[in-house]
Amino acid sequence: MFLHEAGNWYFRTREGIEIGPYDTRFEAEIEAGLLIELLQKAGDVEDRAAVVNEFILDGVAMGHDLKPMHNEELVAASS
Repeated sequence: MFLHEAGNWYFRTREGIEIGPYDTRFEAEIEAGLLIELLQKAGDVEDRAAVVNEFILDGVAMGHDLKPMHNEELVAASS
């Protein structure tokens, strides 16, 4: 699921984490696709959580100003 909030794009993982912000929906779609490929290789829930964490850390290391939020935090931030 993709979300547009305050001029930024996010995508939501099955774990309920909003990952972003991205400047465009296209960028969010590309990044979501990369994460999906990584998650398909993961095994159980703990492995998937580690993959999401590593994805976020790699994104920050590459210069993305990612600020992952859980659903409740995103709703509170938009209020």
